[in-house]
Amino acid sequence: MEINNVVVSLYLQNHPLIQESNIEKRKNYLGFLMYYSDSEYRFSDAALALYRRFFLGGENVPVEPRASLSGLFEYRFCLWMDVWFINALRDAAKARVLHLRMLRKSGLSDRYHGRLDRLYQRLYPREKTTQERSRSIFGLRYRPAPAKSPDRFPAVEDLIAVWECNRKWMEQSPIKIVFTANMSAGKSTLINALIGVKANKSQSMACTAKLHYIYNKPINDGFFAEDDHVLNLDADNNTLMTDDEENTSNNISVGIYFRFVSGLSVPCCFLDTPGVNNSLDVLHGEITESAIKTGDYDKLVYIVNADGGIATDDEHRYLTFLSENAVQKPVIIAVNKIDRFRSEEDDIRSSLKKIHQDIVQYRFRDSVVCPVSAYAGFLAKMVYYGLEMNENQQDEYDLYCLMFKKKEYCLLPYYPEDVRKICGEITESEHDPMRKRALQLLCNCGVLPLEFIIKKEI
Repeated sequence: MEINNVVVSLYLQNHPLIQESNIEKRKNYLGFLMYYSDSEYRFSDAALALYRRFFLGGENVPVEPRASLSGLFEYRFCLWMDVWFINALRDAAKARVLHLRMLRKSGLSDRYHGRLDRLYQRLYPREKTTQERSRSIFGLRYRPAPAKSPDRFPAVEDLIAVWECNRKWMEQSPIKIVFTANMSAGKSTLINALIGVKANKSQSMACTAKLHYIYNKPINDGFFAEDDHVLNLDADNNTLMTDDEENTSNNISVGIYFRFVSGLSVPCCFLDTPGVNNSLDVLHGEITESAIKTGDYDKLVYIVNADGGIATDDEHRYLTFLSENAVQKPVIIAVNKIDRFRSEEDDIRSSLKKIHQDIVQYRFRDSVVCPVSAYAGFLAKMVYYGLEMNENQQDEYDLYCLMFKKKEYCLLPYYPEDVRKICGEITESEHDPMRKRALQLLCNCGVLPLEFIIKKEI
């Protein structure tokens, strides 16, 4: 799978063609992109399909490939950028070939070539311009001009800003964090709560034995990408929640902007693994254990269902496996579903103390126990980021706000002092009452402090 493709942030929301009312120009624009695109490159096909839906409203509008720039002169910078973006975002040599081909076949007058050459230099700064390469080819001595501010292109500066963010992002290796658990611990719900959007189905739904690699995008572009046999750059909720049966690999990749309250300024990958004790399909456990054994990750989050703690045979077996195969990795023990405790029957502090004591025997190199209510945090993120809730979710959210405000349920005191301090500062700095209430719940249910525990490693 072309992993880097799902992390690309698109710039369609700021695209100049949005303002174009002439449908023929829109069709000609798409025709130009089709003519110069690589049909064997999966990202190119996926991007063209999305552009067609975004600018023409669907697949039924006929579009003919066209080499000519005729009638599209005012969009020349945007066209050049789109051809490079769709076909050669990280391949300067391929972009140069496309550049020369477009100059030769588009019918654009020679006097405009220099400006487009400088656009190429702006987007691929390590490459020489056409003029510089020509001098080198003919053996002429060339002395580069002194460094100066890059040329500006007002029509596409917003697009260039996204391009440059993508380039820097994709030059870095993502921090990989594995999330693993036995069945019904709420692992996928916790991931959804941390990233602030439902990108993964919970185990109450029919799940296949797949490893879900969820990558954060550098910019919130409003699109979810999924590579599950078919690369889809605008996956809807149904697509994300349904595994493609034609995907014969064990991997599904998703690209999405992570809604960390404090922001996330580096590439990161959350690896969601199948539940290891699925009695209906042993393949789930085999795939997960194989992924753990590779050691190809930086940190491991093990989710425990607070109802049972770690005293069950399944938990003991898997913790023993982790202690033998993930011994060199920092481990977070996330004790989930604390909201199910009843104060008159359960003592959160005593339960967490017992889990601390039990974890010691497994001799992890570096472990920390973090209590959390993932579903409460997910609802709080929905409110904080202005996502629409149904009536039941709103009722549940209000109930959780009241529950975790009580001293006996509030989970923030179980986190380190520096984490508590920064959570308090973020909450106090928020002036909008609705968002502030959501932040208070995020703190009290443990999701926001868990964000900072995870970010310490990142």
